[in-house]
Amino acid sequence: MAAIRGCFGVVEIGPTPVVVGEVTAYSIDANAAEIDTSSMGDCTASSIAGVKKTTGTITANYDPDDVGQLLFLIGTAPQLIIYPEGKGTGLVEWKAAEANILQNSVSAAVDGVVTVEMSYSINGEFVVADQA
Repeated sequence: MAAIRGCFGVVEIGPTPVVVGEVTAYSIDANAAEIDTSSMGDCTASSIAGVKKTTGTITANYDPDDVGQLLFLIGTAPQLIIYPEGKGTGLVEWKAAEANILQNSVSAAVDGVVTVEMSYSINGEFVVADQA
């Protein structure tokens, strides 16, 4: 398996996607609720996967003039595209038609830069495909 360096990643947001500047990290967390199907007499638990949900975060060095960062408005549901390998023909993209913006937190420390962490929840699923 090939290793992919994180420094090539790109995040875009919006109806006409714009790059989110100064991104330092992102996460994509997909999971499903666990539904217990155990019944009386079972001595071992059993379950099935329930409703799927995808959430994540985007972390960046805070830039109050960055158009991409400004589009992370709480309560909106813009398109979100993550390019783990960077942008280019044949490289993978993760595209969500609607990403509910849930949180926008700015943090600072005396010995560091000001950062912003933006969290989202996907309506539906990411469509993972090669870029054309």
